[in-house]
Amino acid sequence: MSFSRREFLRIGGLSVATFGFVKKKFALPNEGTMNAQENLKNMVSGVQPLAPEDYAARLEKAKRFMAEHKIDALFLSGSVDLLYFTNVRWGRSERTFGALLNKKGDPVWICPAFESKRAAERIPEGQEIRTWEEHESPFKLIEVIMKDIGAAGGKLALGPTVRNFVAHGLRRNAPGLELVGGAVITEGCRGIKTKKEAVYMDLANKITKMAYREGFKKLSEDMSRSELSGFIREAHQKMGV
Repeated sequence: MSFSRREFLRIGGLSVATFGFVKKKFALPNEGTMNAQENLKNMVSGVQPLAPEDYAARLEKAKRFMAEHKIDALFLSGSVDLLYFTNVRWGRSERTFGALLNKKGDPVWICPAFESKRAAERIPEGQEIRTWEEHESPFKLIEVIMKDIGAAGGKLALGPTVRNFVAHGLRRNAPGLELVGGAVITEGCRGIKTKKEAVYMDLANKITKMAYREGFKKLSEDMSRSELSGFIREAHQKMGV
């Protein structure tokens, strides 16, 4: 069975009046013979997590896109893109933090000096971290790094979620750099899934469908949305999510 994301979200908001349709949409094969409560079990215990070589492969793919589009480096701030390429989770802040992916080697990190210890605990060992003090410009630091990797005055792509103040700061403090959009790299890499990523997505879809089905089985006229959400969340947890 397949249906669009828009339809899936619409189904999630349906009322009790349409429960029959919801139950049909989320039916699984042989559902009549299944006791859902008994069959909800951990479904992620045997899943192989992403390994360092997976992230290395993603970085190599990004380098190929850079070369293809004549881009010297890609700057990513705290975002799902940063997590995808580096396995580093970092919240967005008014202080510039991120990774400069480049064709010459490992990512080079730009970090506020007071955050350097926390950053070092998360950034893969061996990757360079360059810090800036409160009285210094992180944008000048990016310009210096571009020069150090042999791309002075080169083309710097900014990730799709990099905020405007970063682009504005680079234009003012590093006017020699040519700024371009980085979606051609991030979306180019993320748009084609590896076999492992496809398996993750397939399992996530299956778990989500089973959790929704379990939640809708408990629908009643006096149920609040938060209660329904709780049942769905409980089902996810039983399956290891």
